[in-house]
Amino acid sequence: GTTIKAVATDYKGEAGGNPILTSWTELWGYTQSADLKMWAEMAPSPTRLNSIRFIDTYSGYEGESELLWNLYDNVVLQGHQLSVEEFGAGGCFEEAPNPDSLTPCYENRPAGIFAYWDSGEQARRMPWQRGVAFESYLREEEASRLDRCGHDQLAHAGCSRRHRRGLILSLSVASGADGYSLP
Repeated sequence: GTTIKAVATDYKGEAGGNPILTSWTELWGYTQSADLKMWAEMAPSPTRLNSIRFIDTYSGYEGESELLWNLYDNVVLQGHQLSVEEFGAGGCFEEAPNPDSLTPCYENRPAGIFAYWDSGEQARRMPWQRGVAFESYLREEEASRLDRCGHDQLAHAGCSRRHRRGLILSLSVASGADGYSLP
């Protein structure tokens, strides 16, 4: 049978787990040595067909999560951005109307990684992320930041890191002996 369980960051306890699927949320916060060891111990299993990691996260802060930056570098910077035709889903992205238009989807086949990596204005895909509702949210978020920092100077301790804007959703795929393939 299949077991689904939430686990703490206990890499020693999870070693040898042989997972089919692991789900990682807010990978930007994985900054400690124990986090990296957990990531290594929960790697997709080479003995399972279609063993995968699923990651949903915001981009976090520059210079904090080496793990997230390495994934970004591996799939977005060193990978291949898919066109609508390659992705096989015309009409999914309003900014990509033609078969040769680029989508926010990337792959690095040799590494076995596929990622949907969305950022910028077009990443605001949901109705609540656009227009007056979103502008109101941004004002509230700015007020909250000012309250935490005490003033509008980003040099203040705790507010000195530059934030990378954008929503990131990535899916890392590593299958068994059959190799990597998109559907």
